[in-house]
Amino acid sequence: MHAAPISHVSLSDKTYDLLKEMIVRWQLQPGQRLIDAEIALQFGVSRSLVRNALTTLANEGLVRVSRRGFYVMEFSQQDVRDLLELRRLLEISALEAAIESTTDDEIGEIEARLAEAQTLLEAGDLEKFYALDVETHRMIIDKGRNNYTKKVYANLATILRMIIRSDFNKHPKISEALQEHRAIFEAWKRHDVKAAKAALERHLARAKERVMENFVKNMSVPIREVV
Repeated sequence: MHAAPISHVSLSDKTYDLLKEMIVRWQLQPGQRLIDAEIALQFGVSRSLVRNALTTLANEGLVRVSRRGFYVMEFSQQDVRDLLELRRLLEISALEAAIESTTDDEIGEIEARLAEAQTLLEAGDLEKFYALDVETHRMIIDKGRNNYTKKVYANLATILRMIIRSDFNKHPKISEALQEHRAIFEAWKRHDVKAAKAALERHLARAKERVMENFVKNMSVPIREVV
């Protein structure tokens, strides 16, 4: 693992944030052992800060704790299917409420987001495109205006980022996702709940196919026991 030492007032938060991002970005692979002493040395922080961060990540489902130590969480194919199904249920439920209460300003926000996504795609900035894709789905939940749904989705979101990320490795597939988003939001603009839900169902079904294909391939990469 190659990472610059951390230099910031909030060392605890930075340690947690950096480890989480490295896991989500697959810089630390599923099943990989996380040795707190080595991480502390690389980051330039105490072992206790590293252990606290790893414990928090374990509570969030990104790290596994065993008698031998900490490991990046591994997910089975069934785990992935279950997580994506939970995502589907939450987003479909939120979408109807979101459409019914959407304002003209929010419609403009949706259009601006689609235009930004197109610009990022054309520029080949897939990293920012991916981040925007994640936020687009979160927007559906947020505009559903159900605080309990938001809480459940928030707990799911980080794991989803890790899992769904395996889908974003081929430009044509990203183009497909953008077209699917457009279909959802065109119906949203018309306040056509039925069409929007159908478009979202299609998008999530296609996303599931893409994710399962790529996630399984990535999970087959040999695990190296490094920090």
